[in-house]
Amino acid sequence: MSDPAAAASPPTRLAHTPWLPAGALGTPRGRAVVARFTRRTWRLPSWVPPVSATHALSARLPARGALPALLRRLAGRFVVVNYAPAAALARAESALVRGLCRAAVAGVPAGWAGAPRDGHARWPRDGRRAHEDSLAREWVADHAAGAEWAGGAEAVALALYEWVTPLHVRDGGGPPTPAGAAEGQDAGPRCVARADYALVLLAGSGEGDSSAWAAADAAVAASPTPLAPRPWFAGEVLVPDPAATDAMDPASRVRWARLTGRLEAPDAYWFPDSWARFLESGQHIGCVSAGALGSRPGRTLDASADAARYAQAAAERSAAATAFTPRIDRGIAVPPGYCQVACHGTLDVRVVPVD
Repeated sequence: MSDPAAAASPPTRLAHTPWLPAGALGTPRGRAVVARFTRRTWRLPSWVPPVSATHALSARLPARGALPALLRRLAGRFVVVNYAPAAALARAESALVRGLCRAAVAGVPAGWAGAPRDGHARWPRDGRRAHEDSLAREWVADHAAGAEWAGGAEAVALALYEWVTPLHVRDGGGPPTPAGAAEGQDAGPRCVARADYALVLLAGSGEGDSSAWAAADAAVAASPTPLAPRPWFAGEVLVPDPAATDAMDPASRVRWARLTGRLEAPDAYWFPDSWARFLESGQHIGCVSAGALGSRPGRTLDASADAARYAQAAAERSAAATAFTPRIDRGIAVPPGYCQVACHGTLDVRVVPVD
C-alpha cells in the first residue's frame, strides 16, 4: 500500500470514562476517574484474540491438498496464546491529560511558565497541578495555533480510539528463507499490521449519554489526523487465518494465498509436514505463541542437518511435556491456519469539541 493511513478503518472506541460535569473534576471522585483511565495498561491491538483453540482456514480462499484434513486432525493438539503488547501512557502524557481536562472547563491558566530551572527555586504551592497546567498551555499553543482557550465546557470525558489499517503482506524484509539463512539474508515474507490510537478528551455538554457518545464518535472520526504520532508499542502475534484474510487488502490477500499454497504456488509458509509428526502417538504440542516458535516464518525443518540433534533432544524429552521449545522442536514453522503478524501501534492526544 502506498498510503496505509488512507485505508484505515473508521475509529473504534475501545474504552471511555463517564461524562464528568465541570463541577466534578475537582472532587475526589472526578480526580479518581481521570487517574484510573490515564494509568491504565492496555492489551493491544484489540482485534487479536488472546487465546485461540479452534483452527480453521478462511472460506474466502480455496483449500487445497491435505491441509484441511491436517487441521481437523490437529484439533485439540495445541492452543495458540497471544501475549499481546502492553501499552500505557507516559507520565508526561497523563499529566497533560489532567491539565487539558481543567483547561477545557476553566480555560488555559496564565502565569506560571513551567517547572523551575534553578535547582534552588521552589515549586508553586501546588507544583504538580502547575506542571499539568503548563503542559496543557504548551499543548494548546502547538496544536491550536496559539489560540487561548476560554473554557466553558459543561462536561468532559476521556476515550481511547483505535484506527486499524489493512494487514499487509510484504515480499521482503522478513524472516530468512532456507536458501538465504546460511548467507544471513533476510528476505522472507512478513505480515505487518499498523494501528493508530488516540487518547481523546471530549468537551461538550454531556447531556443524554447515548446521544452524546454518538456525537462524540462522529466528531472523532472527522477530526484531523496528527502529523507525527509517537510510536506506542510493537510485538508479534499469531492471528487465525480467517481473521487475517478478512483484514488484508486485496493485493496482500492474493500474495497470502500464493504464499500458503492455495493459489498456483506450493506452500512456503506453514510447511504442514513439519506439523504432521505431532499426530504420532506420544507427541505433544501444548501452548503455542509467537515468541515460542523455534524459527520464524519461511524456514522449514532441515532433516539432514538437524536429524542427530533433534533425535538427541527428543530422547531427553519427558513424555509428559506439554509445550515445545526452540531447542527441542528446532525449525518449527508457524502453526497451520495462523498468520504471524508484526503489530505496530502509534498514539496521539487529541481534544475534540462535541456539539
